[in-house]
Amino acid sequence: MARMLTIYIEEAHAADEWRLPESVVETEMPTVVNVHQTIGDRVAAARLLQQRRNVAGMEMVCDSMAGHVVDRYGAWPERLYIIVDGVVVYKGGMGPFDYRLWEVQEWLAERYGARGASLRK
Repeated sequence: MARMLTIYIEEAHAADEWRLPESVVETEMPTVVNVHQTIGDRVAAARLLQQRRNVAGMEMVCDSMAGHVVDRYGAWPERLYIIVDGVVVYKGGMGPFDYRLWEVQEWLAERYGARGASLRK
């Protein structure tokens, strides 16, 4: 059985640093998030993400303020990994443009059996 974990790093489009155009903010990201100053800010932003995407039950943790996950895994702005027994067996491309969730789905299907609809586009 696979365990899915989202690690919230830093805000990609912080309103006080690199704000998206208003048309995108209004339709896709209605909550304004500034650059995280404390771990509490980061945790609050992660909770907002869970609420925005309606995935309240999704397991999520936060990167340290020093950015250990970003540094170790090259996770900026997002990246998919599969880790088995502490060994990286799949390293996805840099998101969002090289983010291929269907590759993860195929790997998991080969290992654990197919479930659900295909994500391949």
